Amino acid sequence: MMKNMIAIVVAVVLAIGCGNNKNAASEDRGRAPDMMKRKPSEPLAGAVVIVLDTVRADHMSCYGHTRQTTPAIDKLAAKGIRFDQAISLAPWTLPSIASMLSGLPPDLAMNDKRRLKRSIVQEISQAGYTTSGITEGGFVSKYFGMDIGFSHYYEAEGAVRLRHGNTKDVEPDRNDAGGIETTFAKAKAWLSDNYTESFMLFIHTYEAHTPYTNHYFTDELAPGRIGPVFKIEYLDEIRNDRLKLDESERHYVEALYDGDIRSTDHYVEDFLDFMADLGLDQKTLVVITSDHGEELGDHHRRFSYDHGHSLKDDMLRVPLIIYHPTATYHSKTVDVQVGLHQVLPTVAEILEVPLPDEFARLSLCSVMDGVGGVDRPLLSGGIKAGPQRYSLRNSGYKFIKVFGPQTEDLDVPDIQLYNLIEDPHEYSNIADAEPAIADKMSRQLEKAVNQLKQNAQSMPSTVEDDALLNRLRSLGYLK
Repeated sequence: MMKNMIAIVVAVVLAIGCGNNKNAASEDRGRAPDMMKRKPSEPLAGAVVIVLDTVRADHMSCYGHTRQTTPAIDKLAAKGIRFDQAISLAPWTLPSIASMLSGLPPDLAMNDKRRLKRSIVQEISQAGYTTSGITEGGFVSKYFGMDIGFSHYYEAEGAVRLRHGNTKDVEPDRNDAGGIETTFAKAKAWLSDNYTESFMLFIHTYEAHTPYTNHYFTDELAPGRIGPVFKIEYLDEIRNDRLKLDESERHYVEALYDGDIRSTDHYVEDFLDFMADLGLDQKTLVVITSDHGEELGDHHRRFSYDHGHSLKDDMLRVPLIIYHPTATYHSKTVDVQVGLHQVLPTVAEILEVPLPDEFARLSLCSVMDGVGGVDRPLLSGGIKAGPQRYSLRNSGYKFIKVFGPQTEDLDVPDIQLYNLIEDPHEYSNIADAEPAIADKMSRQLEKAVNQLKQNAQSMPSTVEDDALLNRLRSLGYLK
């Protein structure tokens, strides 16, 4: 099974035209030893990977957002490495996290029962690390096999009631079912009991996900018809044109979303302080990222404050910050395009965990060292609303192509081409103006997608677990 997966990964890489680069990292290391990171003076205690659900990179202050949404994470980024072009391989949680944990494209990460096929956590555990996953469930549930390889896995249950904080109008709910306060409390408790062992801790929170509840940035804004909380129920009203927000209301809702990011940053800061109290701050690898972004009315107003329907960068470009306390790197910012499926192979290499070659080559360590800095083409897909689409992001361009019938809920152009340097917000489709580029990228994309489809397995479209269905409804995924 493992060899078959590796062969598939190689085939897809070759299909999008970057097969000649697959050994670039090791070759570059041999050519530039002076640029290698300093060998840690002592082994790391372990690694913490924090996934902040639904956080766009461009709404974090360390990525240039005008509001100070992430002051604590900004400080960590200043000490570590910030990846400017970190791209999710899917615009919603299930395929994105499956790809992140497995190192595989989303289409190949799960079996015909909609369960994760493999996880890099398995190799980390087998190497002697105590591994824990602390999640708020939903699409990061054991039901989907996300617990594979973990020696401990906590999954919140019940309807999600995200925490209200920093608001005059809504009292904090201390009985949240699986809110961020519970999540980080569980993470602290586990770390307190296990930090003397070599460990890898994976934390996932839905805090920035709808409903938006936090009022850090709303003082000067009028809520209009929205009220103190942007409710899950509003998504269906917007989708069906029963609620059309005016510009004032849109600014207010965006401020609530930014407030949720700020709330998340507070809990990250508290957790990092807790790690310092345990003496782990100078001997633990910390990774902060997100699984996907959020539509804020940038392109599809009827899908505002939701995700999964688009392959634009407001869905796919996410934060990625890696802090290695005992290493020196070439630069504080990496502009090279990277994918979220490369996160755990990077963690594995830093922890000196051996992986099969084709997964080991996904590691970003060479890029962090200042070598091997060449963009690799990235294929994204996994759409859950509108026609089936895939995108190819390469050399400053993004090409999006429809591979299925158009749908009534979302009508999009059959082909789209964007110059991400001149048009980073992807407003101007230049497919007709640049036919040579569009044609070349179309051929590359079709070859890669055909290879994926030959090896992908069909998955059930329904979830047969009432408790999980209730939790997904509370996040707005189901009616």
